[in-house]
Amino acid sequence: ELLAAFNAAGFLMAILAHRFLFPPPREKCPTRTALLGSLTFLTVQSNLICYYYNFMRLLAPDGEVVRLLYPLAFSLGVILTPLYYGLNHFVAEKIRLDGVWIQKGWVWIPLANHLEHAHALPLMLLDAAGSAHAATTDAEVYVVCGGYIGFYLVVTLLQKRIHGAWVYPVYDEAVAA
Repeated sequence: ELLAAFNAAGFLMAILAHRFLFPPPREKCPTRTALLGSLTFLTVQSNLICYYYNFMRLLAPDGEVVRLLYPLAFSLGVILTPLYYGLNHFVAEKIRLDGVWIQKGWVWIPLANHLEHAHALPLMLLDAAGSAHAATTDAEVYVVCGGYIGFYLVVTLLQKRIHGAWVYPVYDEAVAA
């Protein structure tokens, strides 16, 4: 399906932007990414899940993976864009850190920020409006989405407990407020 290919390409672009247009996370923020490297970031996890969901729609559009992943991929894709622009993009510490790395030669960071975050919401809304989706039960949604939320919270709390740093600077500001 053309829409699934388009969406998969959009999420692949986000993954590639993260990989090639940002400094390696273990260099840029070694404490914040000590536990899982790039996979520490909700953005990276969301883009990978949304890419996988859309890619699987190409391979097996009526498969169980697609059916079960749809609520999670939709939720992550729809929330990624407003969370980033609402809670992270304009945070002074994030802007300062981006400037430090731009001065070190990573001049594509401003573009990469948008390539990684801006299109998730529109792509998943396109998917929702332009494709048929098999129903999932409430129990399946709770297991898949709730399981993912639990996993993410545990990883975030472990990161803070083990390495002493929250994943995102906005957490520091929220705790200080």
